[in-house]
Amino acid sequence: DGKAEITCTVPGVPAGLGFLPGGAPIVTDMHNRALTRCSDGVASTYADLSAVTGTIDDMTTDGTGRAYVGDLGFDLKAGIKQGPYGRIVLVEAGRPPQIVADGLDFPNGIAISADGRQLVVAETNGGCLARFHVHGDGSLDFDARFGDFRTPDGVCFDKEGAVWVSLLDEESFVRVAPDGRI
Repeated sequence: DGKAEITCTVPGVPAGLGFLPGGAPIVTDMHNRALTRCSDGVASTYADLSAVTGTIDDMTTDGTGRAYVGDLGFDLKAGIKQGPYGRIVLVEAGRPPQIVADGLDFPNGIAISADGRQLVVAETNGGCLARFHVHGDGSLDFDARFGDFRTPDGVCFDKEGAVWVSLLDEESFVRVAPDGRI
């Protein structure tokens, strides 16, 4: 009906959002370094990432319920650091969180292709996108960095496999085709 509705109030500073296979949302809590699950209007801790992360930011989920969470690799409250401190943390129900990628410069928006075989993350301070191959067990292999932007942020794939990128400083959205054309 076009009216906003609050379905769950989450603690801390929410940033990334994903959905589990049953439809329940999970949300990153940036500074408390946890994932919060919302079920029937009640927020609860889904995963505590404090032992493996700095400040967490964006995230995405795949069709099996795995969450890929961007870890800045430093405490954002202490100030932004330039450099390859960032990582991606894989969270799966019933398993301990694990680092599946590192060496990222402020990992921000994260997206998984429709076929689940590629993951792209915006490196906001690096001014580019990083592409990874996703294996059946959820692990990632780095493929390439592409694009040249000032401050890429949110990303998503379209049905043709292109990546849409929101650019903070450029105040625009751009589409990067699979062959790299913008």
